[in-house]
Amino acid sequence: MGQNVLSALAMRRDSCQLSVMNCKDDEPAIFDYDTVFFAPSLVTARKDFEQRFGEVLSIVNPDLIIPCRDEDVVFVSELAEKRPDLHARLLCGSLDIAVSMLDKWLSWEFSNAHGLPFAPSICTNMDISSIRAFIERYGLPIIAKPRTGFASRGVKLLFKRSQLDALFGRPDYILQKYIGDPGKVYEYISQVEEEGIPLFHSLEETKISVQGCIGPKGELGGFLVTQHVMRQGKSERVELCEDDVVLQQSFQWIAKIVAAGWRGPINIQCQRDQDGNLSIYEYNGRFTGATSGRILLGFDEVGITLGLWLGKQFPQSGIRTGNKAVVRTPVSRVVDLLKVNQIRQKGYWRE
Repeated sequence: MGQNVLSALAMRRDSCQLSVMNCKDDEPAIFDYDTVFFAPSLVTARKDFEQRFGEVLSIVNPDLIIPCRDEDVVFVSELAEKRPDLHARLLCGSLDIAVSMLDKWLSWEFSNAHGLPFAPSICTNMDISSIRAFIERYGLPIIAKPRTGFASRGVKLLFKRSQLDALFGRPDYILQKYIGDPGKVYEYISQVEEEGIPLFHSLEETKISVQGCIGPKGELGGFLVTQHVMRQGKSERVELCEDDVVLQQSFQWIAKIVAAGWRGPINIQCQRDQDGNLSIYEYNGRFTGATSGRILLGFDEVGITLGLWLGKQFPQSGIRTGNKAVVRTPVSRVVDLLKVNQIRQKGYWRE
């Protein structure tokens, strides 16, 4: 995600100084920042991370703190409640909403409370009769997802009732209606039984992504709707969605999330069901992996957001508008051991 922010700001780096905290000291992209601070993992060593965050905060004194992962979004939202003096410099909204976006069961509850069409879901630790009634209503296949997580890690596609047995009673999973085409799933299963399991495979279909820029007072700086061809949990191709009905729905969804108290970036991921209706299955309160793709489509979400939160016009990106599609490809980078060693010895690197 940090690489996407860098990419979006690539043509106007002379207008800002960028620092980053990272728990992986040999990631080549971090050295594109002006300053790099090593930090323990927020997920596995929270107390150590908090101490390091305080140290870095006193050194850098940033104008704006940008969370890059879902856990970061919750962290800065908590900080905004604890430190009113920092609130204006934290790119986030309500803590309750941040927690709801991290936890997919709470996402379902949040959606119900605010009239948002989230994919029907149920916790695997609810009573068995309720779960069986859920299966009867929505049928198989059905999606099993960790309540927290990203990039489809731990997500399972269940196509037999016996596969539910291992999940009954678990507090860390939800079941969710499968929004895609069930026929394709069973066609694939039949092919596997006849021909074997492909070494690489994916059942992902085209998803729709809504990205909005919300200012600290709830003002909407703009939004973009894109269609994504997914492979292995990542979008390979990003195309503009110009469906007026989808655009209108997206605007209404963002308005409801703003009214609920969210500020900063908002990402809504959804997919059409078999009836053609859109079902939301995930929220993110941050920039995303497709941020660099959206700027190539003419949507400068990083620049717009910085302008809203810093209270001034941010320099234009220099990217021409009119593009309709972007293909995302990996880029090879060299690991500079001299820079890595400096971080390991001093705890930071500076150009």
